[in-house]
Amino acid sequence: MIASDVNPASGLLGKVAAAFSAKLHEPVKSLPMKLKADMNRGFCFESKDNHKKDALAAAVSAYGSVIPFLERIEKRLRKNGFSPLMLDEIARKVMCGDSGNIHSAMISASLNQGNA
Repeated sequence: MIASDVNPASGLLGKVAAAFSAKLHEPVKSLPMKLKADMNRGFCFESKDNHKKDALAAAVSAYGSVIPFLERIEKRLRKNGFSPLMLDEIARKVMCGDSGNIHSAMISASLNQGNA
């Protein structure tokens, strides 16, 4: 995932996301400076470079937006007896479009585990 702290994201960021076949995360509205400072505070991150601060806030925002999705996957893994270690693989399959949904990603991951 490529993340932006502003909406709309720059065209360059869209090109970077496309080059890596990554999803582009844009906040619903641009993140205010105060919110970005608050988001960065928990990371012991000291920098005078505003671009680095903005990038960290964008990453935190993007991660926050996928937490409910990751929690759904984790719940489904537990319910179906899958290892929680498969969370990253299944999330990647769904987010990158390799699988249309969590169920098909779990089946695909299960088949890959069986062939390993």
